[in-house]
Amino acid sequence: MRRVVIVGLITEHFIREAEGDKQRYETITVDDGSGAIRLKAWGERGSNLLKSGQDGALVLVVGKVEKYGEEIHIDPELVREISDPNVMSLHLLERYETILKRTGVVLPETSPYQQESLEADYSESAPKSKGRPTIGGITGEILGFIREKAQPEGVHMKDIVAHFEKKGLESKEIQEKVFSLYADDAIIEVSAARYRALDD
Repeated sequence: MRRVVIVGLITEHFIREAEGDKQRYETITVDDGSGAIRLKAWGERGSNLLKSGQDGALVLVVGKVEKYGEEIHIDPELVREISDPNVMSLHLLERYETILKRTGVVLPETSPYQQESLEADYSESAPKSKGRPTIGGITGEILGFIREKAQPEGVHMKDIVAHFEKKGLESKEIQEKVFSLYADDAIIEVSAARYRALDD
């Protein structure tokens, strides 16, 4: 099974309540502009995961690609509603960049001067924020580890998981917290499964 991250709009939401020996079953269909795919979840897990599933909502989804019969679907691990529509554009641009790099296309580099100029333009036009909220607990520790260990190419998910498994955490819980940091814009995915703090 392959884990994927998609950003898209919910176009359909279906719920079948539990009856007899049948579990509660819930699906939402997400369209990311390149096509549509269903997220499927059963039981109470479904109601918790897909609670942000209102038609027309923009969501970030992290999950595993699975096949049942002839249909390919996603078994969701995280579904988070997004209020900023620019996240979808940024997500698509990051994916296109990855595809181009994998096909051998050499992308133009942004010089340090151009980057500074872009950042200055953004900081002048962006609304002044009151700073990022403090992230505590295990999630804060994971963010601290990413900040401490990240090189320009980022920290690999397997290194994050290995470090926190030694502290007694489960692999799935660690990954969910990393995805949550990603969804909250505290970290960025530099390349496949490599992360660094957004403010580094």
